[in-house]
Amino acid sequence: GITVREAAEKYFEAHTMQEVQKDKSFIHLAPIVLKSAGESVRFGSIKMYNYQNDVNVSREEQFAAVCLYLDYDNSIQVAFRGTDDTIIGWKEDFNMSFIMPVPSQCAALKYLEKVGADSGKKLRICGHSKGGNLAVYSAAKCSAAVREQILSVYNLDGPGFNKKMLEDEGYIAVQSKITTIVPQSSVIGMLLEHEEEYTVIKSSQTGMLQHDGISWQALGAKFVYADDMDTGAKLFDASLKDWLSEMDNDQRKRFVDTLFDVLLASNCDTVSEFSKNSLSSMAASVQAMTSLPEEDRAIFLKTIGLLMTKISDKIGSNVKKRLNIHFNTQEKSQPLLDNSPKP
Repeated sequence: GITVREAAEKYFEAHTMQEVQKDKSFIHLAPIVLKSAGESVRFGSIKMYNYQNDVNVSREEQFAAVCLYLDYDNSIQVAFRGTDDTIIGWKEDFNMSFIMPVPSQCAALKYLEKVGADSGKKLRICGHSKGGNLAVYSAAKCSAAVREQILSVYNLDGPGFNKKMLEDEGYIAVQSKITTIVPQSSVIGMLLEHEEEYTVIKSSQTGMLQHDGISWQALGAKFVYADDMDTGAKLFDASLKDWLSEMDNDQRKRFVDTLFDVLLASNCDTVSEFSKNSLSSMAASVQAMTSLPEEDRAIFLKTIGLLMTKISDKIGSNVKKRLNIHFNTQEKSQPLLDNSPKP
């Protein structure tokens, strides 16, 4: 294994701070966090081992995990990586809406089983974004022997599952050990179905950018908690669930395949590449869209139109509800007609 401090030192032997600062991807601050963790008393001496990283375009799989040994109680923290910068990684996320298990879920289960069997130690499992989903999936689907070793499972703004999974015996058995944390404007963490309760925290970012865990506010060793999720996030979540409920798995697959065929037509492998060359990337994607068979293009555009309609309907209903509450309150607060004689 290697300590967090040693990993940080090796990384910055190979990369300069100037390189890191030039990176504009959504994971560009990860090396800074690694450096800070390596320099800290709390994290610097923690040993990491069993690192695994697999990205397979043909299998539409993006998976990574690492173990951290916690000597204070002789336990192991199993950490699953969330969606990285690869477009194929994002496609696997979308595939979760119609496939279970996806390849990374199978890989996570295999990884956890091996770590549990080889170590025999108590386990804590965690992950951010898709990694949170993998943490819950592997804990729910592992053998009873390994499940007994699990102390806790942390799902940090990761998507949920289909209803069949929520009724699974393994999921029910591990549910009390799951802690789900989402920011106020969570979108990714509200995808699909969740049975467990979740804790809402504050972020320094707005909207979907709150998915970035580095923006989550902390005070000392604890997060800064919020009372509830934002109204906008709730409306989008309800719209998305309505939208998905009107499509069967074949329709979802067809939509996702078309969407990512269009994106991959840009010849970009990562979201960062797509953004960096936005004009040429968009031009290539638009060209791919216009080249689609007429039926595929019509279905794709109709599906996007349906989502926009769902969002518009939810916003309209919310505005109407707010206006009704406002006017009802106003009416109740109006004084009765004063019929007393005038002086």
